[in-house]
Amino acid sequence: MDEFLSQWKIDPKEARQSEKTATITIVLKYVNTDNFMEIPPDERKAIIRRILQQQYARLKKDFSLRNIKLERKRTEPRVLEAQMKLKDLFDLQAKEYVLNIIVKDIEGIARVESKEGKEEKPDAFYAVKARYAILIEGITSGLQTYEERIVLLKAKNEEEAEKKALKILPAQEQPYLGSEKRYVWYKFEEIINIQETHARELSDFNEEGIEIYSERKVRRMRPGDEWILPYRPKQ
Repeated sequence: MDEFLSQWKIDPKEARQSEKTATITIVLKYVNTDNFMEIPPDERKAIIRRILQQQYARLKKDFSLRNIKLERKRTEPRVLEAQMKLKDLFDLQAKEYVLNIIVKDIEGIARVESKEGKEEKPDAFYAVKARYAILIEGITSGLQTYEERIVLLKAKNEEEAEKKALKILPAQEQPYLGSEKRYVWYKFEEIINIQETHARELSDFNEEGIEIYSERKVRRMRPGDEWILPYRPKQ
C-alpha cells in the first residue's frame, strides 16, 4: 500500500482511478546547500528562491491544484496545502521535486481506526529552572545573593512537571548554620522556566552527553566574536 494512503479506508487500486478530491500538504525538496559556505548570504538567498520558485512552477504546471495555500514566504514556496484528484497523488509522489505528501482529507473516505488505540506518551525528564533567595539571619540591607537552580523531574507533561516542582522545591528549604554562625536559608521564590528534555530513561544519559536545558541571551559583540567566511570571487 502506498504510504500516504496507509491511514485511509480505500484500496490503492480504487484510489488510482478515483476522481475524489484529496486535501493534501505538499513539501517540496529543499535546495542542496553543499558548498554554500563559499558564497555570501545574498547569493544563497537568490539561489534558494530561484530553485524553490522553479519547483513550485513545475508543480503547478504538472498538476491541476485547487485552493492553494502557501505556508511562510511566497518568495520561497516550499510547503503548501492544496486540493487535487486522488488519482493524481500517485504521479505526484513520483516527482523528483517532491519530498513528502501528507493526506489531510479524502472526500467521502474515513480514516483507519487504530486497533491499539491512542498510545500514551511516555514520561520524560523535564528541566525545571527555579530561583532561590539566599536569606542570612539578621541581614536587612545591602546586596542580596540569589541562586538559579536547574532540577530534573520526570513527568507526563509540562503541567505535571510544574505541579511536582511546586510541591518538591519549597519543601527542600532547610536553614543551616553558616560559617559566620548565622543561619542561612535558601528560600524558594519561583519557577523561571520548564523545558522538556530528550531523555526518557536514565540510560539516555550516556557518555556522549544530552542537552537538558538551553537559554538564549543577547549581549554586545566583542572583539574576536565575529565570524567571517572567505567567499569565493563572483564569476
